[in-house]
Amino acid sequence: MCALLVLLVSPAGAVRAQQPQASVDPARSMQLFDQLTAAPVREARRTLPQARQRYQAGLQPGETFYLITRLVDPDGKFEQVWVQVSQWEGSYVQGTIARPLETVQSFTQGQPLEFPTSAVLDWALVRANGVEEGNYVGKFLDIQHHLDALDR
Repeated sequence: MCALLVLLVSPAGAVRAQQPQASVDPARSMQLFDQLTAAPVREARRTLPQARQRYQAGLQPGETFYLITRLVDPDGKFEQVWVQVSQWEGSYVQGTIARPLETVQSFTQGQPLEFPTSAVLDWALVRANGVEEGNYVGKFLDIQHHLDALDR
């Protein structure tokens, strides 16, 4: 199942989505991806209130706070995107798409984005030294990718 969509995580917290090599119905791909990542998404959402408190208390110099959400193209292709948070009030988040997109073509890096907190799939706090907190889904997929490589 991991071959459907693999997110690669760099030490600095960058995530890139790579499309599968075989043609898969986008709706089915999303369903399988959601099944695969259900546990890390639950953990990210469980810890989100504490992460939000830390963000709202103020970041240290050099720290960056991201929320990870999903964007979907009109044709159904989807991609998890990192949004650098600029404002988080009530149940809505504002920020900018922080990384280049590879699958979803109707959005671009640097584009402003507003979405409900309910659409958050993960979060990441990246410190000035590159140490990353959160990113439960990305870390899970990175481990899954390495395990899949052992099976080859």
